[in-house]
Amino acid sequence: MLDDIHPLKEPENLQDIQKFIQEINKIIIYLKQKNKVVQSFNSNIAHELKTPLTQLKTNLEYFLYYTSLDKNISYEIQNFIKKINTLENIISQMLYVSNNNIKQLHTSMQRVFLNDIIYKILQEKEKNIKNKKLNIDTEINQAISIHGHLELLEHAIGNIIDNAIKYSLEQQKIKIILRKRNNFINLTIVDNGIGIDKKDLKLIFHPYYRGKNTLSNNDGYGLGLSLATWIFELHSASIKIRSQKGKGTFVAVKFYTS
Repeated sequence: MLDDIHPLKEPENLQDIQKFIQEINKIIIYLKQKNKVVQSFNSNIAHELKTPLTQLKTNLEYFLYYTSLDKNISYEIQNFIKKINTLENIISQMLYVSNNNIKQLHTSMQRVFLNDIIYKILQEKEKNIKNKKLNIDTEINQAISIHGHLELLEHAIGNIIDNAIKYSLEQQKIKIILRKRNNFINLTIVDNGIGIDKKDLKLIFHPYYRGKNTLSNNDGYGLGLSLATWIFELHSASIKIRSQKGKGTFVAVKFYTS
């Protein structure tokens, strides 16, 4: 890992090489600091989420198996339990990475079709989409795949789509585009929702941060985008967000396939 990389000794005579080495040393120091921050983030967040998730799952299972419930309520509880199981798996993967077991994570990677992930997420969100009478416009090339972790990618992409749905007003349009060009796969999600304030835009990737212009009925811990970014970076992908308050948000995820 990065701890095995050591700054180079500077030569005494060649000024140009000295400057070059100084820049390399700056990069090495930055990468080491970045690595420690990522490991700390993964470990702290994972441990912090594990206990409340276990408690929530236990309570839901009690209601499901030991009380008389309406069929619709029982069905919803079963779906919640499935989502908790998925989150628990993600937390386990985060702990692996925080403990430098990155190889362990890669062994569970496989060929994953991004178009299938998007359609699955839209199907799961169908009720919310219908309730808000949203128009989902998709331009998705078929059979676009990468080597990746299915559950982590479902969580990351699901977070972006979920935000677009949550922060769109009724009868608005959400556009989802998935295309492959040369060595890149581009996923773009555009909504015409409430948007993000300019001062909040710089901070939205920070753990626990939530902007002031979020809808009052959408509570949360602000972990979504921070965790999604970590997942995308794990898959050699980058994420960029442009937004304007009151006009909507543009999210672009670029996967490097080489």
